[in-house]
Amino acid sequence: MSAPDAAADALPRGSLGHSWAERFRDALESADLNRALDAYEDAPSWEDRWFCLEVASNASVSGELLDSWCVGWPDHVLPYLTRGATRARVGDPEAIADFDRASDLDAASPLPWGQRVVLARAVGAPTSTSASALAKMMPLAGLYEPHVDYLLGLGEGAAASSANMVEFAENVCHVVPAGSPLAAVMPLAAIRSMMVDVPDDHLTYLKDLGLFDAVLMAAGQSVFHPDFDGQSAVPSIKAMNAFAVALSILAQDDLALILVNRLGNTFTDWPLCLLGQPDLHTWRELRERLMAKSEAVALANGRA
Repeated sequence: MSAPDAAADALPRGSLGHSWAERFRDALESADLNRALDAYEDAPSWEDRWFCLEVASNASVSGELLDSWCVGWPDHVLPYLTRGATRARVGDPEAIADFDRASDLDAASPLPWGQRVVLARAVGAPTSTSASALAKMMPLAGLYEPHVDYLLGLGEGAAASSANMVEFAENVCHVVPAGSPLAAVMPLAAIRSMMVDVPDDHLTYLKDLGLFDAVLMAAGQSVFHPDFDGQSAVPSIKAMNAFAVALSILAQDDLALILVNRLGNTFTDWPLCLLGQPDLHTWRELRERLMAKSEAVALANGRA
């Protein structure tokens, strides 16, 4: 299988869902495997194909169908990827065999390695397991979701560590190219660190950890960089949401408002859920609050 063209034009989307993932899921739910293959291969980037697998793993697809698909198409990567993603979501260790087979069939694909991160988090495996998968995935394609999954895993359970999350975010920001949505791991690390340590004064806490400046620097190298690709891909939308929420927490209201206005009514449940019910009402309240603060500052500075 040839690698998809990451620069191919994406179809317009009004939300985080898009036509390839919807077609892929619908085809699987109706047991139309040829149509599922067409939808997956039409997806123009590894990120879009990842989203196909993500949606499919939450769909109503029988295990019997996936098993039959793997038996009937033993030399095609897609059945193993799909069954593996479905198994990984629920922490089924048999997913590893599917990902091994998928990597054998398509060595250029980052998807089996990214899905290993999902599995490691689901089963509570040592972080070294998922770190190894990330290291193998990164040269192929730096997928957004596995990096976020790894970060969130560092902030869960008895071994949750804000220091480890911050170190991981710093390492990612050092290696990704300018304009990459992957720099959103920095604001997400700041948010998760506050959730782990529960400080009395979040601004003082973030400044003491150096996260206040780190988030601003990451924003400049990501969502506010000229090479950032706007709303052409799901990771970009998620990155803008992450930075918008973090910047609002940091009282950087003008910057947060720029991102909220760019996004329109396109928001993600995480991390918006930190500000209230993750729905359009909370999103609009955030915009109105940011606009009010921005206007107040403008008046105080004589800019209005």
